[in-house]
Amino acid sequence: RGLEQQSGASMMKDERDAAAKILKMTLQNGFAFSVFSIERRLRLQQGFTSDRNVLTQAINAATEPEKTGSDGAANATEKELISVALTGVDPSGEKATSRERILAQALYAALRSSGPIAQDQHIRPLLAGLLALTQSQQEIAQRKAIIYFSSIQDKQIDSHAREAIESIIGTANQAGVGIYVVDMNSINGNGSEAVMTSVVVGDDSGYTGPPEGHG
Repeated sequence: RGLEQQSGASMMKDERDAAAKILKMTLQNGFAFSVFSIERRLRLQQGFTSDRNVLTQAINAATEPEKTGSDGAANATEKELISVALTGVDPSGEKATSRERILAQALYAALRSSGPIAQDQHIRPLLAGLLALTQSQQEIAQRKAIIYFSSIQDKQIDSHAREAIESIIGTANQAGVGIYVVDMNSINGNGSEAVMTSVVVGDDSGYTGPPEGHG
């Protein structure tokens, strides 16, 4: 158990360090990020923002081990997002801009659909979450990317997973979404760089680097 805890703590630090480097490279160019974790379902940790401190806190929350007995109830961040998406007003009564509401509606659509996708297509929550995110981006005109941190080599790919991956790629192409996978298995004990692999870039996106994305 001690070795498992040490390994988990090391992976958590590596994920946070890799995410911090991505933020450092991109935020100075005016890009915005939202942060998700995938447990039993897609879970929002932070809506779109360019605030590095806020994003760092969200990344820390996203990389924490899943709490035993945690349920699917909406967290405070998700409740605020849902309020803006449905009413155009946040819980404090402040009115959102039209752009803020469009972004909130897109993220809410992803949250709402990830669970049903997993059940209907018999796929893991992580693939359902990625498919839900790519589907939700089709109405957003700006350049977009999903940056996904994972130990991919530990996951077995069955027929349902293959179909889901093909669907994710097809949807990403239609929505102009670039998908980047950060392979945490590529980090060795000396803390070498993680490998970021481009899985698919939307054909018409004009994508040139990590832009407005989800991590």
